[in-house]
Amino acid sequence: MDPANNFIVNDYLTIKMEAILTAPKKESDTIENIQQTKCCKLGSKLWERDDKDFVISVEGKEIKLHKNVISVESSVFERMIESGMQESKESKVTIIDFNFETVERAVKFCYGFEDPNLWSIDNAVNLLQFADKYDIKDLKINIFIF
Repeated sequence: MDPANNFIVNDYLTIKMEAILTAPKKESDTIENIQQTKCCKLGSKLWERDDKDFVISVEGKEIKLHKNVISVESSVFERMIESGMQESKESKVTIIDFNFETVERAVKFCYGFEDPNLWSIDNAVNLLQFADKYDIKDLKINIFIF
């Protein structure tokens, strides 16, 4: 390396890279197809039950789920549900900083659904942010492993 090119300045090496990363979008990348993906037996049975006792409201839509399922997967939701605050009393929370698709994919992950489209680049970024905010450790780990 030629020091005259200023590759190293003040003991720091600066490397500038530019790239374009693309991934083809498939028609099967829709949220409706998640229900047709594989799921563990217990998660699938729970998802189909009508005794869900908690609601997440996103973009004017509702996702009904079981407090026990989301509490086991997310320490943030667990504290929210056990806190005695408004979310606990109403058994409902409104999420405004994520889209419906991201939240539904994360919830279905908590139920054990195996969505092959979960790990597209766009989905992974949004899911990682959601998993980080709501401390869903298994989802964070699975994003990095996959």
